Amino acid sequence: MIFRRLPFLRDRGEWSRPFPVNWRPILACLLGGVCLWPLVNLLPMVGWDWFYWFVVPGKIPFYPPWTAGILWPLTRLPWRAGLALLNSLTLMAVAVATVGSDPQQNLRSRMGAGALALLTPPVFMNLWLGNVEGLALIGLLAFPPGVLLALIKPNLTIWAALARRASFIWVLAIGLVSILIWGFWPLQMIAELERLTANSMAIGWANLGWPVAVLGAGLLIFSRPDPYQLMSAGFLLSPYLMPNHSLVLLPALGKVHGWPRLALWVAAWVSALAAGFPAGPFRLLGLLFPLAVWVSLRK
Repeated sequence: MIFRRLPFLRDRGEWSRPFPVNWRPILACLLGGVCLWPLVNLLPMVGWDWFYWFVVPGKIPFYPPWTAGILWPLTRLPWRAGLALLNSLTLMAVAVATVGSDPQQNLRSRMGAGALALLTPPVFMNLWLGNVEGLALIGLLAFPPGVLLALIKPNLTIWAALARRASFIWVLAIGLVSILIWGFWPLQMIAELERLTANSMAIGWANLGWPVAVLGAGLLIFSRPDPYQLMSAGFLLSPYLMPNHSLVLLPALGKVHGWPRLALWVAAWVSALAAGFPAGPFRLLGLLFPLAVWVSLRK
């Protein structure tokens, strides 16, 4: 079959390797998030996305139908308290996922990568807006059982499921069961694309042009079974993206070291220009960080 020629399927050992869940990073995210909660609550945060899309009921038509249930413990809190807890979990998710992305590196290198990841525009953007990319990242850490949490951002995280056969089967099963329960809900998300892509800062291929999707397909074909490289290719295949969505790619900083890590960090900052200058060719800069991630993880 032609699909078996894809590198992430051709490497049968990696594709078929067991995917045991390490619960320590998940516990670190949860416990650390609770401990940081009071401090994060002191930060200046607008939380527009959090309040308008998640706290106000019935306002999330472009998210999977189980999202409201997952967020229920946070949305039951006063909205500002829920925003602070969401953001503290986001900070912990970025730090823990980056530090743990390559256990073979020494602790100093891993901690340095975590610090760099926290000092990037996608983190600041998500803290300001109050979006849920950090929760999706925790779901990725808990793959495959955490697939339901990861898929609250399916346009970002579904590509990571291609890294292992087990995660692919989990995503497929969740998708089929959810359609049996809620009907063909992806159609509702697709129906929202026109409204979402009207945002002047959107950087998906629906705004930047179909060649971006073609490039993404080419990168996907030559991707290794690495969830972050697969997601970086998938970024270009998504019709709708915002600059803050690249937060789920930040742990790639922990997979490289030396000058490549510094270059990747600089690329994250340059990509932020897509948010500061949303008109014209500057929007293409929003793709620089995903492209840099793909190249840095290419072996």
